[in-house]
Amino acid sequence: MTKKTLFILIISFSLLGFLGCHHTKKSPLTAGETTKPNTGYSVTKKSDDGYEPVHNSRIQYPYEKLIPNLNPNVPNHLKPHSRLVLTDVEDRTFFDFFAWQTFVGLVWPADSTYRGAPDRTISPADFSKYNSNDSINPNRVPVVWETFRTFDDAFPVTKKNLNATPELWDGTTYRRPFTLDLTSKGNSHDNLNEAFSSVLIDQNHQYVRYSLGLNKVMYEFIRENKWYLKENLPKSPTQASLPPLVNANKPQQPITTISQPQTNTIIKQTVNGNSIEIKSAWRIMILKEDIKPHQTWKIADDLSRYFISKANITDAATGKIKEVLVGLVGLHVVVKTPQFAQGLWSSFEHVDNLRIPKGSGIRRPSFHDSISKIHEQGFSRNPGRKIIKDEGKRLPVEVSRVYKIPETPVGTGLHLPDGLSTLGLNTAFQRLLTGTVWENYQLVITQWPTDPTTFYAKPFLYPRSSYPYNDKDSIKNIEDQKLDSLAVPAVKEAYARAQQNAKNAYPRWSGLPIPQVGALNTVMETYFQNPNPPTTGPNTGIRQAMENTSCMGCHYGASDMDYSWGLKLRTFPQPFNQGRINPKDSTLVDYINSKK
Repeated sequence: MTKKTLFILIISFSLLGFLGCHHTKKSPLTAGETTKPNTGYSVTKKSDDGYEPVHNSRIQYPYEKLIPNLNPNVPNHLKPHSRLVLTDVEDRTFFDFFAWQTFVGLVWPADSTYRGAPDRTISPADFSKYNSNDSINPNRVPVVWETFRTFDDAFPVTKKNLNATPELWDGTTYRRPFTLDLTSKGNSHDNLNEAFSSVLIDQNHQYVRYSLGLNKVMYEFIRENKWYLKENLPKSPTQASLPPLVNANKPQQPITTISQPQTNTIIKQTVNGNSIEIKSAWRIMILKEDIKPHQTWKIADDLSRYFISKANITDAATGKIKEVLVGLVGLHVVVKTPQFAQGLWSSFEHVDNLRIPKGSGIRRPSFHDSISKIHEQGFSRNPGRKIIKDEGKRLPVEVSRVYKIPETPVGTGLHLPDGLSTLGLNTAFQRLLTGTVWENYQLVITQWPTDPTTFYAKPFLYPRSSYPYNDKDSIKNIEDQKLDSLAVPAVKEAYARAQQNAKNAYPRWSGLPIPQVGALNTVMETYFQNPNPPTTGPNTGIRQAMENTSCMGCHYGASDMDYSWGLKLRTFPQPFNQGRINPKDSTLVDYINSKK
């Protein structure tokens, strides 16, 4: 081989390598992701298509920009509008519109290669061909939010696997069946329970199951900053902050970074955009062939009315893993944007959950026998957490809606002829989604902070214990009383102050949300619907805490972790909490004993 030939071969391979690298397919934008740090409105240049000026005075038609549309893009911001002069009730339409357009983007058929990304080859005209309500050819495919990573993926470290690390977002491709043995709060895999509550049993005597997911922006932030380990989180009283990060000193930097002196680290957000968390509720679908002659309580489900997926579950009767068809009955969505640091919260339900829609042809609702009375607390009974293996002995829970789906604001819009209320927007978007299973879902509530600047993390107890000093009424265990002696007078005084402050913290220091109560999903917060004390039963006259009855109220309990219970209760190790130590933890007790 001559030197000339060798030179030509080297140049050829170099060019091939360059061309190969140059044409490597770039991963598409995922739900909530932006090309640049998300610090202002999506389009900021007047010359760019889609530019909308920010206006702070009433315009003649304030809702004219709200045009329901089939779009695979999840909106990154609320539509600019006259928030300074519109009332909170008049504002609702903008937040409901944001919730619905987010829903549309999240239920778009997913890219087959990249998690959390829509299949952009599908046009709005072809959208109805996927997950259709055609009982013969439904073309059931995964959707964007279904391919999100789970909180088990983000927080893999356990006592049995201390060296585990989360894999890359696209480290493995999403495949059905997915694992449905997840819990919404904590890491006990107690997937049959609602958040901090009890099980829910449908009319077919099946347990409802829950799953929790997060988008690429939030997942990669946790993975790259190693926030799955408690030692890397900011320490009290500093609150954790999830994306989008905003660095006022360097607003134009391509990758947003913030110094975290307490851990001597630099926090970075390498995937630009908004954090999105998803919580879903699923029913096991019953087919005609599943019903045995003696199971008179069972009625076959109409699969054409549900978003259907395949899941692996742990059978409540046998304890064995099995694959089943599951239908979506509830969906929580929270999106954190730069303007709304406490998040924009929305909740969707299946229309068959509590009543028989006119003309639907179904025989009964999923969670009501259509005969029972309306239950003032929102449920007929609380079954607790005990799992009953015999289906025949499981009694279904009759569920009622305590708070109506909002019928305000009144009036209509240029592109919203059905009304400006939540009910009106439901009609508009259900019509837009005609021909798909998604026309059978409805927005039941949206909750948002009316003043995001009025925020202060809920005053928690220090140390994080049940009680820092000997109180025989609250501490029955002798060992706990011994641990109690560790508390010093200053701790006792701090406890008393924090306890009093915590009672008055919500809603004042949670961004003044609207609504303050009643922002609930009937199949996810069944047992927290009514803040008023029941007039009958064992809890007669006992009023539950105000914050229990709304999304932002409940998650204000995790405000030190940026309203994420998943982040608060999943980081390793537990029960260490944001740098504060629970004196009941055996590790601390062993340490103290070793010093005596």
